[in-house]
Amino acid sequence: MSTISASLRLRPTRIGFLVDPQNATFVRKIFQTCTCLWGGVFNPIIPVCTALPDAWRDRHRVLDPTPEEIAKGYTAFFEPDVFVEAEQGLSTKIGVGSEDLDFGCPRVLPLDAFFTEAGPGRSDVPFGTDIFYVYEELYEREFKFVARHERRVAIFDMDSADGGAFIAASFGEFPESGPLSHRSKAYLDAFEPAKLAPTPENWVRAIKERYELPLHFTREYLKRDPDGLSDPTLFVVDPTSTLDLIDLWNIRQFHPQVLGVNVTWMREARDFLVEFVKVNHRPLPGNPHGVMIDTTLQFGRSISEDRAKAAVEEAGLTAIPGNAWCFKLWYDNIWGPHREDFIARPQRARISVASTDIELPISEENGRFSCRFKSLAPDFAPTYGDGSARWVNVLELNKYGTNDTIAVALPQTLSDNSRRGMRIGEAAIISREGFVLPQRYKEHGEYFRLLTGEQAVIGWLKSQGVEAEPSDPGRIADQILVSVGGFWGTGLIADRDTIKLLDQMSKGMRRYIDGTLEEFPDRSIEVQRWKDLIGRRSKAKAFGYAPTLDGFVRARVLRLGLVLECPNCRKKNWFGIEGLGEVVTCERCLKEYAFPQGSLAFDRTPWHYRVLGPFSVPNYAEGAYASVLALNAFARGLGSDRVNITYATGLQFRMGTENPFEVDFTFWYQRRKMFDLQEEPLLVFGEAKSFATESFKEGDVARMRKLAERFTGAFLVFATLKEDLTETEKTAIGDFAKWGRERLADGTPRAPVIVLTGTELFANGEVEHAWKNIGGQRSDFVRPARVRIDNLWTLADITQQVYLGLPDPHARIATAPQKT
Repeated sequence: MSTISASLRLRPTRIGFLVDPQNATFVRKIFQTCTCLWGGVFNPIIPVCTALPDAWRDRHRVLDPTPEEIAKGYTAFFEPDVFVEAEQGLSTKIGVGSEDLDFGCPRVLPLDAFFTEAGPGRSDVPFGTDIFYVYEELYEREFKFVARHERRVAIFDMDSADGGAFIAASFGEFPESGPLSHRSKAYLDAFEPAKLAPTPENWVRAIKERYELPLHFTREYLKRDPDGLSDPTLFVVDPTSTLDLIDLWNIRQFHPQVLGVNVTWMREARDFLVEFVKVNHRPLPGNPHGVMIDTTLQFGRSISEDRAKAAVEEAGLTAIPGNAWCFKLWYDNIWGPHREDFIARPQRARISVASTDIELPISEENGRFSCRFKSLAPDFAPTYGDGSARWVNVLELNKYGTNDTIAVALPQTLSDNSRRGMRIGEAAIISREGFVLPQRYKEHGEYFRLLTGEQAVIGWLKSQGVEAEPSDPGRIADQILVSVGGFWGTGLIADRDTIKLLDQMSKGMRRYIDGTLEEFPDRSIEVQRWKDLIGRRSKAKAFGYAPTLDGFVRARVLRLGLVLECPNCRKKNWFGIEGLGEVVTCERCLKEYAFPQGSLAFDRTPWHYRVLGPFSVPNYAEGAYASVLALNAFARGLGSDRVNITYATGLQFRMGTENPFEVDFTFWYQRRKMFDLQEEPLLVFGEAKSFATESFKEGDVARMRKLAERFTGAFLVFATLKEDLTETEKTAIGDFAKWGRERLADGTPRAPVIVLTGTELFANGEVEHAWKNIGGQRSDFVRPARVRIDNLWTLADITQQVYLGLPDPHARIATAPQKT
């Protein structure tokens, strides 16, 4: 039984609150709801509106994103597990799915569900974990005893209207009515907090004396993984602007050290703010180069530049040297796509309570793979509850070079049926974290179905209206990968001479005038030729890898045997070692004869190899070698050992009433990061060819054009085993690539084209090293450290310039001065 490595992580449910950003009443109710939920401070607020507020328009952009693009961008960035809409229809407006988490448990609920009394016998919150259980646990464990180290607890008295919304966004607030209002009494009973009026003086006191307030307790038991942003941020907001308060709420999820500041309190808080900046201006711990920590003074987008500068003057910060703090008037772009590696981008906090590494045995039955494991749950929560998605487990699968057929990188758009089939009756949510599994009970045993790449791709295509089924070349490619042991074993065949020798040994075919085919046995090759080939490859080995004849035999590529001449028909026969005996049968005349034990040429015994299985298929295994090596280039050759690809080899596509056509490989490509969220998988289609002079014909380009038009933004790969393209091929693919360079609304190319040749397919290691060894233009491209060809957009730009002769798409066009 095979196994797969995985990590399992427990965290609170992440609830995405959908709201009109200018509706102050609903925004305040969201602050209150999150105060009553464990992990509530990490629930994002997603603005859904019909017109972009003026304060959120960017004066430096020619075209602002639309409200729909903003909402979808926030959703893609935060990836909520479930959604709560302040007004009916907001989820539909931005295309959030309405599928159920479980029977009768929708993924989208109205905000009123938290403010309406539940039916008889129901007491829990509808989503997430009630903060009451945290209070209960803390009281029993700490607060009912005399603590050696006192935890100072406070609550702001919200009877005063001044700064109320700001306090609610900064420190939390309990509802005054409805079922959640009782959490206020539980907070008071458990912690006996100091009561503070919402004034500048008390705001400073709460921070300096390190009081814990209601929103702090929503973080209890949670660990936040570091994300490299260690400089503190003073986020200055206009307390009357819901836009600023939403920005303050959300920024804490991608900046670890944020302190909200009320712009109307800056004069009164002058001494504190000056001290804050000075104290934090210190050397970065562990950095020997004199790098200092600086405070960022960031202003909400509703505050004008003039007002911001006046506030800085009021706070006395202009008297502090400018290198101790910096001024920021914009909000980090969390709603748009990012594809450049050299530009820092915000990253959502990675929250966890507990985690464990597990090795999962894989069960197989009728082509269906599955595994079982025990879920994780918070200790303080009761075993049963009324709500759904009370907390979640995140399952991240790690193939580590084994089980390449298992689907690990999957798009969020995978069909509901495919995702629901992963668990028994419950939903699995696909995110950049991994597989998010909403939980309802403690001590829950999980059954999880593993999809193969082929199953996932075919299922997803079906949900997109495209029927697909495996082709014969696709089956051959799969058999090759199974034989060599997955992508880590493709080094056996990642060699031009090896591929050609294998093809020379494959079966022969003869087609007669009447259309009949005659198949001849695969040809055997004397052992010495293989020994010579292995010797040459060993001298040119890369990264310590050198193939051996034993490796080919273990992979069932080659089988050893003897070539004997039949004494009856004088034809030579090859006999595998398992078929040798005192009497052998000629495969030509079918007569038996004695093994030549006395007449065999012992000093030059005619040992030969024959190929087995898919390696005996002619025409370079029906093109399967090119497909396998192209997939391997993406899986292992682009400079990162933390790449996941979920692939399907050769599929017959049927789109509507059009004639079916074959796609040599389809896969999702995902770069993985060690301590961060993974990237969204990219969709890739590929056409693979062997050594033909004119490999790519007009029909091949036309098929790829169909795919590009149907799947906007997908990558299109042209891969060939030969070293270069002909001028005819360059023109045809180049015209297609220029069409594909046209930009979509989000700024990405509509059909980025990648070209791979034998240089990349036979690299037998990292493509970047192969390019550097060759020198010239390819070496020049990858010499700068910032250039990463595992970024597929970068790879597309480079290969289009190298193999198609296209100009750099990012180069500025110089214009000659005009005569006057």
